[in-house]
Amino acid sequence: MRNANVPILPGQTPYWEGSVDAKELKRLLKTPTKRAFSLGRTQVRLLFQIVFPYWENYLKAIAHPITDASILNLRFGWAAGPLPKCQSPTRTVQVVMDSHTSIDLTSEKILFQIVLCRHNVPRQCLIIHEGRGRFEIVIRDQECAGAPH
Repeated sequence: MRNANVPILPGQTPYWEGSVDAKELKRLLKTPTKRAFSLGRTQVRLLFQIVFPYWENYLKAIAHPITDASILNLRFGWAAGPLPKCQSPTRTVQVVMDSHTSIDLTSEKILFQIVLCRHNVPRQCLIIHEGRGRFEIVIRDQECAGAPH
């Protein structure tokens, strides 16, 4: 269970929270991705708007003293096709993070599936954290407010 005083993402409220389904996580980790994702404005935006704020808030929510916390690996990729739940073709980025804290015995996987609008602005995010839970968040961004998509 999570600390309700620390948000999952700053300024965003999950519209769905639940426990991790190991089969779903395994299936999503095997989702084919295109490796052609270079460090551009979109990737930097995702890192600073979603990935790093999530990691920071996760560390703030831990009640036990932490002596060491690290991101061991960070992999970006474009999902090779539309997600099964989506009716229309979308641009979806998958970010997989291997993380470690001093209170964990092994590293944990954190999966981010981020749906982008045609302007490469994040619209929806699925976060599955092995040791924490599953969160679905609709991201509201003023840059796309009222813009046709």
